[in-house]
Amino acid sequence: MSGLLDLHPGLNGGLQQAAISERLSVQAEFFHFQEIFSGQYFVVMDGEKVDPMTQLFDPFLLHILITLVKYKKTMGNTFDKAFSFKNLVDGILNHLHLHHPHLTQQFNVEMKKEKPDLLYLNFFQWLKPFTIVSQFQGDGDNQDDNEADDEDVEISGMSIYNY
Repeated sequence: MSGLLDLHPGLNGGLQQAAISERLSVQAEFFHFQEIFSGQYFVVMDGEKVDPMTQLFDPFLLHILITLVKYKKTMGNTFDKAFSFKNLVDGILNHLHLHHPHLTQQFNVEMKKEKPDLLYLNFFQWLKPFTIVSQFQGDGDNQDDNEADDEDVEISGMSIYNY
């Protein structure tokens, strides 16, 4: 979302293009990372193997986007007049349409909710605790493969600043 949040207003044409190219390169690398991660690891939630894209990356992106929009709505132009609430929402919807069309409807649903109904605005916490497990530990068919060991990572969330 850096293209929406960091507009580089003082840069000349060449530097502006370089900044855009750098952003697009980082974005492409992150998309590539997600593909590699999803191919090498799986996520265990409630004792079941789930897809990292739909259960980890998509919710994380959606929560970040909703948090940005709700924060902008709350703060208005208090500290940043470079972009409006409408420009931010339009930019996010455009980004979702291009890169994550399956999240557009869910974004619109979440936008209609009030702050008390969006617990992730108060805490950085996953909806469910999860464990990241390497695909190479086993075939996942026996119970021991799904249990966390010393190399697995368990994440449940942490508290963050509440605006």
